[in-house]
Amino acid sequence: MKIEYDFNLQFPESCFKYLNPGETLETLNRMCAAIKGMDGSTEKLEAVVEYAQPHGAVEIKRLTTRIDMFDFVEGITDHKQCGKHFVCRDLEMSELELDNYMLVNHIDFESFGKAIMTGENCGFTSTGFVECHGDLEIIMERNEQNSGQQMEGM
Repeated sequence: MKIEYDFNLQFPESCFKYLNPGETLETLNRMCAAIKGMDGSTEKLEAVVEYAQPHGAVEIKRLTTRIDMFDFVEGITDHKQCGKHFVCRDLEMSELELDNYMLVNHIDFESFGKAIMTGENCGFTSTGFVECHGDLEIIMERNEQNSGQQMEGM
């Protein structure tokens, strides 16, 4: 087995706590290769990992390769900010533009944000807001893992 290490890889520190002690070097290398192949920064990946709480390197790799299934908005950390973000997004205007309309005084952004969070696959992380476009269990392939483990135990 060939072991390679790329000292230029920026492995997100927050991901370390989701790794399992018994991870194989091959599994870790595959995860790192997926992270290295990402375009741009790893801030979105860090937020998605915190939101999804993966069980090991295999699931972190899956999140990395399916990162387009998630939206991340940095800085949104409460229901009011979330509600305001969705109103602006749906009306296709900036927060500054929204503030100039009288409508802003009549919308309960906090209640709207709570309602959105109830009906969507989304959540807050320490750095912002993550929205998942799909079923997280399917994205992570957890059901397939569990059924495979159950069959092995038979």
